[in-house]
Amino acid sequence: MVSLSSRVAQHLGLPCNSPQAALLTRRKDLARIHLKKQRCNVPEFTICNFKEPSTIASSVCYPVVLKPLMLSGSRGVIRANNPDEFISASSRIQQIVDKEKFYDDYERSHFLIEEFLLGDEIAMDGFMQNGRFIQLALFDKPEPMNGPYFEESYYITPSSKSRKKQLQIALEIEKACIAYGLTHGPVHAEAKITDQRVVVIEIASRSIGGQCAQLIEYVLGTRLEEIIIRMMCQETVKLESRQSYAGVLMIPITEKGILKRVEGQLQAQQIPFISQIEIHIQPGYELIPLPEGASYLGFIFSKSESYKNTYQSLQQAYKKLRFITSKSWSIEPV
Repeated sequence: MVSLSSRVAQHLGLPCNSPQAALLTRRKDLARIHLKKQRCNVPEFTICNFKEPSTIASSVCYPVVLKPLMLSGSRGVIRANNPDEFISASSRIQQIVDKEKFYDDYERSHFLIEEFLLGDEIAMDGFMQNGRFIQLALFDKPEPMNGPYFEESYYITPSSKSRKKQLQIALEIEKACIAYGLTHGPVHAEAKITDQRVVVIEIASRSIGGQCAQLIEYVLGTRLEEIIIRMMCQETVKLESRQSYAGVLMIPITEKGILKRVEGQLQAQQIPFISQIEIHIQPGYELIPLPEGASYLGFIFSKSESYKNTYQSLQQAYKKLRFITSKSWSIEPV
């Protein structure tokens, strides 16, 4: 959809990112290759054919993270710590990719291997306006993301990182956006902060997804959609951050099953600083966890005058929720 939109905008003569730049934000292998050539900070990586894992597993420097070339939202992303886990993970990813439509033969037959990096992970939303990066929000991810799967959970903004570190993050993300060739449009970036540097993990030429956009409205006082439309129209938007914090927990799906009901919502809503709880999967629907799953159970939102209260209220509210499920059955063809 992003590539199609860029082609349409280009045909109409509207300010936009080029189709080639949009492709780089979708294809993990092309993105890694391109950023490395431009001397941006990226993890060490290689590209592997699904026919090769048993041959190369013993020569890999562990731990590593295996990723499909095209999927988003941490789908199919698996950490491997040894040759057996590597072979198992690659087989599992191939099964996930085989069920996807609209991918070419190369995308179906290859996956990415990259070094696992220790460190805090952050997300940043911004906007490239006439080739200049404008930061909108920096989100901390206070829970360690060490695998074996990499489901998003807590986002807290404004960040607790030092001003120096925040500037370093913004500069590295801007450098990567320019290297991609992004010139005009929203940006959602993910990065890892190691002991030595800020390493770009993903950059998408879109804004933060769905419900999480509410966090930007909480702290900037303006809806994200309005900000994007005005910036797309070449307006200069004055952003004034409020002296408050906002957070969200993307409620994870922890086990497979059929959702029967969610208990404890009233108790969770009564936790101080909780502003909203949304359950998006209805009873009777199947829950599928990562790495195969592609959705969250729902969202818990919190806002307060302190980072600590915002984060702790989300943790406390989540502990009040109980997800009652029954076993799911599937009939495989003989």
